[in-house]
Amino acid sequence: MKFILLSLDTYVNTNQNFAIDAFAKLGISKLSLLYHWIDLPGYWGKKLNAFRNGPSLLTLIDEFNQGLLSPTVFKNYLKNKFPILNSKSDKEIDAAWNAMCQVTDFTREAFDEATKLHSEENDTFVVFHSNTNLLQRNNIEKQYNNKIPGEPLFSFDYKTTGIDLLKNYVENLKSKKILPEDILVVYSPPPAMPYPKLGLLSWVFDPLGSWTAYQEQSFVTQLQNLSKNNFTLVPTKATPTQPKIFDSVKDFMEKPESTLESQIKNKIETKSESKQKSKPEPETEKVDSLLTKNKDYRPSKKLTQASNTPRKEEDNVEQKNTKKSPEMRQRRNSTNFSSSK
Repeated sequence: MKFILLSLDTYVNTNQNFAIDAFAKLGISKLSLLYHWIDLPGYWGKKLNAFRNGPSLLTLIDEFNQGLLSPTVFKNYLKNKFPILNSKSDKEIDAAWNAMCQVTDFTREAFDEATKLHSEENDTFVVFHSNTNLLQRNNIEKQYNNKIPGEPLFSFDYKTTGIDLLKNYVENLKSKKILPEDILVVYSPPPAMPYPKLGLLSWVFDPLGSWTAYQEQSFVTQLQNLSKNNFTLVPTKATPTQPKIFDSVKDFMEKPESTLESQIKNKIETKSESKQKSKPEPETEKVDSLLTKNKDYRPSKKLTQASNTPRKEEDNVEQKNTKKSPEMRQRRNSTNFSSSK
């Protein structure tokens, strides 16, 4: 099985400025949104929240994306912070909130590609992941006139956001014996900080844009660290007019599927081959190999004669022992004579 993880934000036109402009039309200024957005830790954070009628917008949105707040409770918090919303209908508030997510022709082409790519029969699964919420998910599917293709991996379903959402999902796949070679994550390079020449002053001129860019840069860095020994990570080949999902995953799809059984089999074959190579060579093979390596080797003349006529020398020795000299004969006769006496 192969799993292809795609970021929903890459293919849906997401821009917080759209929502800021939409809420401005409902009577909420950008300065008021910024005041309620700031999140301070500790004592001063609690003091500030007491004046702002509840937690910061950043905290509320994070809890909403985690599924810890229902849409109704989330909108009630907004009405407490911005009393002017009490005169607006839920439909108007939903429209302002969902303005940050727009489905375009680019989105539809990407969803169509993903639908063709996702095939349970071929064991290929496309997974769209995102830090999103129930309102935005429903809004995207309403604009697309269909469900988001593939398998959803949304923060409000799994009660977690950011890099932990992907980390938990990949660990779950690995627990099911899915190998890292069969998991592909396609990511978008992070945007540059707004007003890069101004450095830290960019946070003053565009605090929300700077925050968004910083969060995306941090996420990509964490994603690159997480990819080691966990999955294959490739940048998207999408252009401003073409999603090009097929081009982004082409090499991954052409690679044969890696299975645990095949890896074990390859390891066993490798070990058996190494054992065969490590077996001692027979003596004859050793001699042949030495003679082959040392072509200048020539046996000495004495060694050659000894190896060619071994029995002849032994026969000569036996003949010498059987032949008796006259002196030995005479000594033997004298010995026999003395004993006869």
